[in-house]
Amino acid sequence: MMINGTSPPNASSDINFTGALTPDALMLYCRSRLGDLDDKMDDQFEKQKAYRDGTAALNRAHGLVADGVRAGGMSDQQGEAVVNELNLAIEALPDGPQKKDIIAQRDFFTNEMKNDGDAISVDKAACEGYAKSLDNLSKDLGTSAELDMMTLQSLMSQRQTAIQISTNLIQSLGESSKTIAQKIGA
Repeated sequence: MMINGTSPPNASSDINFTGALTPDALMLYCRSRLGDLDDKMDDQFEKQKAYRDGTAALNRAHGLVADGVRAGGMSDQQGEAVVNELNLAIEALPDGPQKKDIIAQRDFFTNEMKNDGDAISVDKAACEGYAKSLDNLSKDLGTSAELDMMTLQSLMSQRQTAIQISTNLIQSLGESSKTIAQKIGA
């Protein structure tokens, strides 16, 4: 079914001019606008989930490195666990500067590992520096998540405004129809 967005030139009503918006076209516009806002909000929700998952993995990696600081260094198994958590963070996060920074830190950490025959170890000084870097990355992710949350709140506000406008327009159309019916009946 095709909906014509304007009144035909020969439409009979009290409001009769070419280009008048029909109720069907108005509803189609409102539905389209709300659908667009809903899609943007869904994208923001997914981004928030990605930040949450990435931050959790990054914090687990930070915890492993902090354990290494307390122990005076890390073994090969601990180093591999840190790299695995960083890989999880990288997989979870959307493309952007934070993801690139975590990739760079993972690569730096891997290069800092010192080969001791078959064992890989990281000394205490390297663990301390790396713990500080991971802490800074975690704070950056938190800041980005907060900014995206503000974007989400703005979208939700726009959606609420669109719903109010749609409701008011529908109410006005109903009142106009009642007024016309009363005039015809009088």
